[in-house]
Amino acid sequence: MPPLVDPEEGEPAGPIFYRVYSNDGHGGPIDYATPVAEVSDATWTSGPLDAASSYRFGVRVYDSRSGLEESNIDASTALVLDALARDATRTPPAPVGLRAVPLAGGAVRLEWSCPAASAARSPSQFNVYMNPGAIASYASPTATTPASNSRNGVYSIELTGLADGVAYAAVVRAANSSGEEPNTAAVQFTADSTAPAPIDALISAATSRSGV
Repeated sequence: MPPLVDPEEGEPAGPIFYRVYSNDGHGGPIDYATPVAEVSDATWTSGPLDAASSYRFGVRVYDSRSGLEESNIDASTALVLDALARDATRTPPAPVGLRAVPLAGGAVRLEWSCPAASAARSPSQFNVYMNPGAIASYASPTATTPASNSRNGVYSIELTGLADGVAYAAVVRAANSSGEEPNTAAVQFTADSTAPAPIDALISAATSRSGV
C-alpha cells in the first residue's frame, strides 16, 4: 500500500491514528469534543463499563503530522448492557405493565405491553414462567406466545389447569434470536377452580298490589 499523501502539500502524511469517542453511557449522543482513546491499530478495548447502560462509540481518523481529523458521523456502533453488565445490544426490552386476571375453572389471563424498540431489538416471542408460590427456575418456560399476537399493543395469554386456592407467581420475558432479556418482575395471583355453590332452595310467594 503506497504511503498516504497530504493533498495540499503533495507529501506523505504523518502517522495515522484512530480517535475513539463515546457518549455518556445513558443513551445520549456521541461527544466528539474529546476523544476517550487514540490508537494506532484498528482495534480498541475499553475499561470496565457501567451496568444498565446504553453506550454509543464513534471512530475518526487523525493525521498526526497535519493535526487534521476527518469528521465522519457514520463510523459508530451501539452497546447496551443489562443490570448484570451483560451484552444486551440486540436482546429485546422487558415487558411492562404485567397483570394477571384469574378466570373461572382454574385459569388465568396474563396481559402486558412492550416498549418500542429498534428492528434489531424487536421481540419475536414472549416466554412465560409460572410456579406456585414463587418462580423457582428460568430453565424452561411454562408457555410461549409469538410477538405477533397483540391487540392494540397489548399482549396476552391464557393458562389453564391451575390448582384451586393456590397462589402463583408469573414472569413474562421477551426473547428473539439474540437471546432472552432477564427481567424478574413477577405478578402474584390466586387461582380459583371451584364453581359457586348451587342453589339448594327456591321459594316463590304471591304479593298483592294496590292501585293509586
